[in-house]
Amino acid sequence: MNLLLLAILLSETEASIFSPIWVTQKIANWTSSKGPKNYEFHSNDVCQTEACKNAAESLLRNMDQSVDPCSDFYKFACGGWLRANPIPPTEPSWGQFDIVSDKNHHETREILESEIDLNEPEPVTAMKIIYQTCLKKNLSDSKENIKPLLDLTLSLGSGWPMVYGQQWSDNNFVWYEMAADIISNLYSSSLIGVFVTNDRKNTSSYVITIDQPSFVLSREMLLKPMTYKRQVEAYRAHVVGVAWALAKAAGSAHVTKTEIAREVEEMLEFETKLSSLVSSQEMRRNVLRTYNPMTLRTLQDLSDSSANNQINWLKFMKRLTKRFDFDLDWSERVIVREKDFIFNLMGLLQQTPPRTVANFMQWGVVRHFAHELTSSLRHLTFEFERILTGATNEQPIWKECVGTVHSSLSMALGYSYVQKHFDNSARLAAQEMSDNIKSVFSEELGRLEWMDDRTKERARQKVATMTRLIGYPFWFSNSTALNEYYEGLQVSKNHFDNLLSTVRFRFLKNFRRLRNPVDRNEWVSSPAEVNAFYNPSQNAIIFPAAILQPPFFTKGRLEALNYGGIGVIIGHEITHAFDDVGRQFDAEGNLVQWWSEKTIETYLEKSECFVAQYGSYRLSELSSLLTTVPKVNGATTLGENIADNGGLHAALEAYRKVIAKNGPEPRLPGMESYTPEQLFFIASATNWCESSTKESLLESVLSDSHSPNRYRVLGTIQNSQDFAKTFNCPKKKAGKMCVVW
Repeated sequence: MNLLLLAILLSETEASIFSPIWVTQKIANWTSSKGPKNYEFHSNDVCQTEACKNAAESLLRNMDQSVDPCSDFYKFACGGWLRANPIPPTEPSWGQFDIVSDKNHHETREILESEIDLNEPEPVTAMKIIYQTCLKKNLSDSKENIKPLLDLTLSLGSGWPMVYGQQWSDNNFVWYEMAADIISNLYSSSLIGVFVTNDRKNTSSYVITIDQPSFVLSREMLLKPMTYKRQVEAYRAHVVGVAWALAKAAGSAHVTKTEIAREVEEMLEFETKLSSLVSSQEMRRNVLRTYNPMTLRTLQDLSDSSANNQINWLKFMKRLTKRFDFDLDWSERVIVREKDFIFNLMGLLQQTPPRTVANFMQWGVVRHFAHELTSSLRHLTFEFERILTGATNEQPIWKECVGTVHSSLSMALGYSYVQKHFDNSARLAAQEMSDNIKSVFSEELGRLEWMDDRTKERARQKVATMTRLIGYPFWFSNSTALNEYYEGLQVSKNHFDNLLSTVRFRFLKNFRRLRNPVDRNEWVSSPAEVNAFYNPSQNAIIFPAAILQPPFFTKGRLEALNYGGIGVIIGHEITHAFDDVGRQFDAEGNLVQWWSEKTIETYLEKSECFVAQYGSYRLSELSSLLTTVPKVNGATTLGENIADNGGLHAALEAYRKVIAKNGPEPRLPGMESYTPEQLFFIASATNWCESSTKESLLESVLSDSHSPNRYRVLGTIQNSQDFAKTFNCPKKKAGKMCVVW
């Protein structure tokens, strides 16, 4: 144990004896005054394996034992980590997930920079070509480098009006034709989103789905420009700067920067009006409200009832799907997520000059590619992102190119990652843990008093039929299947062309599903992604290979740490099946009302407790950015908060069952005064150790469905009687415990 570790661990400036006995005595002193009492252990009860020693050293580095765990468990578990892990200048935030992702970036970089092997699958070769071409892209500030983007805007509707000035005419402009071309070429749209997904009430089939758009700035920022003046001004300056650079490259000598600024102002006014039409995150948590099946004819009637002749939905869909052999007519069934938005959009378009609409739509194209062209445009983009995120340095090109490959050929990258870096024993362990946690969750359901018997039985059936997708898709064992997955994708030695071809491929792959059967075991993420998911339409939990590693999981260490690490994350995803959104889907993944009215009423009452609790958490560190101190949004974070709380409880109960079967676990060396259950809670908290810039934290509060990491920890332990007992915390007079699962 070194001096730095002891300094971090004990917050002392001097130490003269560096022995485990001395450390143990220091911990014992803390225990006698603040922690659980009367813990007796013997030397043979201490785990001395290398895995245990490493785990103890890591936990001790992370902790700040000068803090009372009953007062601030986040700082107790993460205080040392926060001191030792400042935010890198290229990052807006830095946490445990980011550290693992950064490690994976270096590992995938090694894969991508390896020599092309003629025996490897074609998509693996393709991703190496994309990476190398990205690395070698020419970023010189020349007109030639901007020309491909200018040509793209011209091919999608006569170019960006503010770049071409009076040369642009709205004579042939039809907004929905441009929208169809943008979606089918770039799998993106500024005005409406169109994609193919599972029919939420019949998950055995696919259906065309129409949704509201998203924005560069959060909806809150657009609607309150005076509150978020710095961000809005940065956005305005960013658009003006990019447009001016493109105008000069296009040779538009008659266009002035003043004229561009005026058109940008008109465009932002339109974008603000558009943002006022979209539904809030809170409203969209009611999934039944966003399920509106209708034919194209009915959708046409809805649009025409707002404003005639704004769109012909059949022409729009036929243009969008012209590469397919779909036999579309007015009887085609679609799902409209936001009926009111479509209705109000037609009215807004009728009131808005076509030039302004075209400016907004073309900006949606340009912003995806501008930073890929020249150093100046790259710098302009970073200066805007710096205001939003607080990052002070640009990402290195190699890391950006790894990200390009990840978004372009994620499954090919996952295939190579699994082959080179994944230990399959982690997959087997995660499968066993998920079985144990599912079993416990089902047992806990059976003991609930507030849920009626019929709903309870159907809930337990949902748990029993829940699919586990762990590690990687089963077809990864067959390289031919990987070739088939990417059939039709063409790559070249031209970076811009590769960007276009990969997004077009993703569009084609998505829409090819329309007339085909649903794959119930489809992966929604790459195995190389450090994340975990619950897919309600599949009733499936997904754990990519990349998350099954330290600090979340380590082979050979105490079960307390693995259940506190990846086990809590597994429990979190299982609980998502019963959060405020997931509960609306049945065991087959269909959107069905399967709860009794009385049970729903009780569930909503219990949920309101979480809304109030998390909504009371204040973010005083943001007071320098705003005139008021913001709070966590308890409504939009409700689903994640329910999952955090349910996951912690289910994982702990599953761990207890493992111990009841296998016998008690030993202590960790240097941490002998901590019981295994205390270690479980410490491990669970260290999942969420994270530092954020103020700007990034603000963006998270406005847009993220998760609570800030500090409150993900403090909220769950506030609601845990097990935590209070385990750490011998005094009973609090105030503060209601919120519990659903």
